[in-house]
Amino acid sequence: MRWFWCLWLLGGGVLWAQQQSDLLLPWVSRNAQFESLVFVNNPTDIPAELTLTGLRATGDGASTTVTINPRGSLKGFVRDLLPSMGEGSGMTIRVTSSTRDLTAGWVTNNLDAPSGRSPSQGLAVPVNLSPSDEIGQALMFGHLPATEGFTSAPVIVNISERPADVTLYFFNNNGDVLHVDRSSAVALEPFRPFAAVVSQLLPGAPEDVVLIAYSPNATLAGCGFVFNSDLEPALANARSVGFIPPDEPQQGKVYVTLFSHNEDSWTNVVGTRQAYTAYRENLLQRLQLIQSYGATLNWQSDHVVLEAMLAYEAGVDQSGSNGKNIVRYMVEDLAFSVDPHVHVSNFADVAALIEQLEVLPSNVLGGVRHVDCGGDYLGFLDLIDWRVEAGINATGTIVGRENPNAVWRPGILSVPAMGGHWFDDFSVGVWQPGAGADFAEHDPNSDIVYVGQGYPHDSTNLGPNQASGARIYAENGAFIKELVGKLQDGSLAADGFYTASLHIRDNRIVRDGGVEIDVNAGLNQVLTELAPLAAAGWIEYRTYGEVVALWRQEYGAKPFRLGFESFSMYQDVRDQAADFCAR
Repeated sequence: MRWFWCLWLLGGGVLWAQQQSDLLLPWVSRNAQFESLVFVNNPTDIPAELTLTGLRATGDGASTTVTINPRGSLKGFVRDLLPSMGEGSGMTIRVTSSTRDLTAGWVTNNLDAPSGRSPSQGLAVPVNLSPSDEIGQALMFGHLPATEGFTSAPVIVNISERPADVTLYFFNNNGDVLHVDRSSAVALEPFRPFAAVVSQLLPGAPEDVVLIAYSPNATLAGCGFVFNSDLEPALANARSVGFIPPDEPQQGKVYVTLFSHNEDSWTNVVGTRQAYTAYRENLLQRLQLIQSYGATLNWQSDHVVLEAMLAYEAGVDQSGSNGKNIVRYMVEDLAFSVDPHVHVSNFADVAALIEQLEVLPSNVLGGVRHVDCGGDYLGFLDLIDWRVEAGINATGTIVGRENPNAVWRPGILSVPAMGGHWFDDFSVGVWQPGAGADFAEHDPNSDIVYVGQGYPHDSTNLGPNQASGARIYAENGAFIKELVGKLQDGSLAADGFYTASLHIRDNRIVRDGGVEIDVNAGLNQVLTELAPLAAAGWIEYRTYGEVVALWRQEYGAKPFRLGFESFSMYQDVRDQAADFCAR
């Protein structure tokens, strides 16, 4: 019955909320045989107040709040930090703090080992729902021994917001599938860990195994224990890997990003408390509408709206945003991205304003001019140096103009555009673009990744024309539907990396030539049109940062580009742009 003691070492559940530091210890022990020392380190030069929350698989939990000095550490046994938990099976411990850059981990000791205290150390997993080396849809446990007196056990935690089914794929060292288990890890509740020894999951295992735990609709974290014949533990975090289930046909997928931006000319939209309050109410409705479809948003802002938020947020009713300013609500409660967007201002200055709202700005360039009339590209366009346009210096950073102490480093390019959106880059895919005429070429030495937006403009929520007068040639999600259709009919290979975006107005009403568009109603219509594709797995909503993480993690950071010329609206868009440039 040695496996019983392994399970005794190996069990939580809380709702996810992103913090500046949000760390998960997947399995921490407190019982007669196994005890754990928890440690948290504060490398910053300010005090860090943090909350430790322990939860068992049964749902029993407790929490405590402590403060760590600058460059100090917290170290304590679970019995002292969370005394009300008592003895029992293992628990998750969540470490949350408004202070960034905290690190954490734990040491589990087998008190009954011949040594009297046999230690094994684990490190906390960052919880942010963005795929990384340690969290993702597929987790690999690279070595789970089951022979020669060794025992092993995987721990799997669903860190998504909804229950998820997890399939367990066991492989031998030759890569042969030994067993597929679809019943042991069904309907895993968020943050309630699954733990079992290999001898239970794979009775009579003839050899040591590799396990990949996979869920197509959830983000997973976990760790693996290995025990020798004296039940002395060793521990390692599971690793996120790209994985196509061997028993499922490969289906292509389109990663769809919703983005919006506002302008530096919006003083009349948000310049008074009353105007700002009306803008905020409509924005909150839009954010919650997007969340209701399981979608995400890159909210891109210029300085005027951010300055209005700094001026008026403290005086508005924040009950609808969980008692937080609306930018914090976007990031912490909805896992949306907040990106600087500029026209005549400066990216670093705008990023500094975002920080004043207690949010870390993303590394996404929220749009930049990359093409203009008057060159050889397509016979009427000039590909200009987008890095110069953005103000990126030789070190890869942008320095503030109004605030010279502000420094911001972009890492992702979004929405490379032509003034008036007559002929933006409408490619699909991800690559590291060169400058100027080499934009479509992958530059492996570039420090910035571009996420192709496809044709993001949709008249259903934008209205029939851009503010410049450029006509919009898609409605009801037509571009995304056409891209998915190419995957469904085999016109495109399933193993490409496909991307698309949906451009959303950041205001309530669009009026154009007698046509009045309710932005939120139009957006609801588009998302309703796309809902069957999302439900069937043909599209997946992700922020630009999440798309880049998936590209690196699951696609090996290989460049991929599908040009706009293969889509039905290409010729109309090109002809319109050529006519504009000929004026």
